[in-house]
Amino acid sequence: MSDIKMVRLSSGEEIICKWSVDTTSEGNVHVLKDCAILFPMGQGKLAFAKWMPYLSEDQHKTGIKINEKFVMFVVALDDEMKNQYQGMISGLVVPSAGPVVGSGSGLKLST
Repeated sequence: MSDIKMVRLSSGEEIICKWSVDTTSEGNVHVLKDCAILFPMGQGKLAFAKWMPYLSEDQHKTGIKINEKFVMFVVALDDEMKNQYQGMISGLVVPSAGPVVGSGSGLKLST
């Protein structure tokens, strides 16, 4: 089962992805799906971009297998970072906690 994690590679890249581990006869292989790279934008801001954008969509969905020796660590993300990632991958935007008010329509969405 895959879970959304941040994976730090030995190259220094920080990848946010749907992560899982497969055990093979040669050892563990990390499987990264729907990968986004995280990079600083300055002034305390972060940005996402699709990691390896030249790969086919099928490859992004089935996953990229990385030998365990190239993985420095894998960590869980806070809810806000997960929501940002899921919005980038799916195109859906998850509102932050609190009411969301439409402009002049009288509609109000509470989370």
